Amino acid sequence: MKYSTPYRFFAWLIALLLIAACSSENDVTNPQQEGVPVQVDIQLSAKGKASRVWDDAQAVVGEMMKNWIVIITNTSNDIEQIIYSSYSGEKEEDADISLTLTSGPKIFYSFANVTLADVATVATVGSPLELKSNFPAPANGALLANGIPMSNSQAITVRNVQQQTIRLEVVRMMAKVTLKIANASGYDVEVNSATLSSITPINAEIPLLPPAAIAKAIGATNYTYTPSSVLSVPNGTLDTDPKTLTFYINESAVASTDAPPYHMLSLGTTQGSTTNELRFALLNWDRFARNQYNIIPITLHNYKLTIVARDYPPIAVYPAVVVSNGEDNFTVTFSDGGDFELIPTITRLSDGKEMNFQLASGGMTVLSGTPATLFKEAPVYNATTKEIVGVIGNTTGTVLYQLTFDVLNDDKTVARQLIYKLYITR
Repeated sequence: MKYSTPYRFFAWLIALLLIAACSSENDVTNPQQEGVPVQVDIQLSAKGKASRVWDDAQAVVGEMMKNWIVIITNTSNDIEQIIYSSYSGEKEEDADISLTLTSGPKIFYSFANVTLADVATVATVGSPLELKSNFPAPANGALLANGIPMSNSQAITVRNVQQQTIRLEVVRMMAKVTLKIANASGYDVEVNSATLSSITPINAEIPLLPPAAIAKAIGATNYTYTPSSVLSVPNGTLDTDPKTLTFYINESAVASTDAPPYHMLSLGTTQGSTTNELRFALLNWDRFARNQYNIIPITLHNYKLTIVARDYPPIAVYPAVVVSNGEDNFTVTFSDGGDFELIPTITRLSDGKEMNFQLASGGMTVLSGTPATLFKEAPVYNATTKEIVGVIGNTTGTVLYQLTFDVLNDDKTVARQLIYKLYITR
């Protein structure tokens, strides 16, 4: 039987639609089908905002992606593909990659600014992946030659749908610290070092992939950054236009046994022929996480606060103890309840003169804790005696105060306003 041309055309069209329907069913109605070759687009970028520069206008090229490596495994840890760029010395803020994968659950291991030998002991397609657990930390807070190392692992299911877009992110393995230093000391200062307490040793290797718990990054040693040249901070340098020091550290957390329970910062400084160390406390700053950009404002000044505690415990009970946690942070610990007085003194460091001062308006405020649970009578400032007086109750606890003092010139005008933190604990 012969068919007319129009009939043959419609028969061909119906067959084509049936084929398309079968293909559509494979792509759309069974997206979870595994083992089907599919085309995917991978977008790889450094975790952060679109600028990839940690929100830092002064960021350097080494903080961005240069080279990158992506290792793709199945759920049995067998390597299916390895894709990478060659190191070019130029920044690559992100990467777009097209390739064919089989559908199903995958693990994507992504790295940047490292070589394959840096991160894997065995990395051969078809073999089980053997990643290294650690990566050498950079020395003295400086970037490695290829830039700051980055890594991540992401479990992603490749669907049986053509042109799926998979977005990968790499996380910087280090924490970045920038000190912004102003100077209201009355003299020029040179900063020659910066020391942070409770930092994971810089000569220790850092976890290759982000740790599941910050406890993996606990450090109990001091880390000192020494710049290649001293930083000059002229007197009158304002916090709106500070001098800066930037360095990189291992991710670190304060241990439960550390006292005080936060990181401490010390600056090694020189003023003329006199060497001095000005200390500053980072209040409630208990960790430096990888990929975290930490900006720490500092104002150098020429005054030192001391606090004497006076209480009246019974026989065989220890008297109150005052501990200076840094130039602007104090803890007063009481062993028993009852009346107490705290006697502050402000001294000018340049000549040792004891300064006249007053509590600024609203200069004693509670930052944390509940005074009513710790005190029988909450502490107040006596402007006549210049003492802080109160009555400790019978319960234990801690209250954190912020104290703001006006340092006075001889003519009673305000020379400088100083802010301190005061823990009262029992």
